[in-house]
Amino acid sequence: MPPPGTWVHWFLTNRALHFYLSLSILISLAGIASVMNFMKTSPYAGLVRWEVSHPIDGVRSFWDALRMHWENESRLAVEKRKKMLEEVEKRGVYRKAHGLEETGEAGRFGGWGLRGNKGKSETENQQEGVVAVGGEAR
Repeated sequence: MPPPGTWVHWFLTNRALHFYLSLSILISLAGIASVMNFMKTSPYAGLVRWEVSHPIDGVRSFWDALRMHWENESRLAVEKRKKMLEEVEKRGVYRKAHGLEETGEAGRFGGWGLRGNKGKSETENQQEGVVAVGGEAR
């Protein structure tokens, strides 16, 4: 260990310096891993052009490809949710057609309605539900 008061001693024992060095190395490695994962798994990876002479153009093309990838993933998620909602509606129609559905109205939540108390009207059941939640019945 170098003697105290020297530059080498300060460099080897400074906690703040080592904290920022290790943090920057970890962030760099995480960024590199993310870029490599994108380049291997995305269908838009072929649109990225890395050139040594124009690094800013490479970053721009990467950003454009990444945005297209995000838009595609969002579109696929919306389609999947729509498909699942259609399946729920189809199940509701099937249950009603075969007499398996006992609750709810035809158009509400794909046939999955609130179970009301027998003998009370729908508005009374709704008002009780609002008061039970802590709201005011109107």
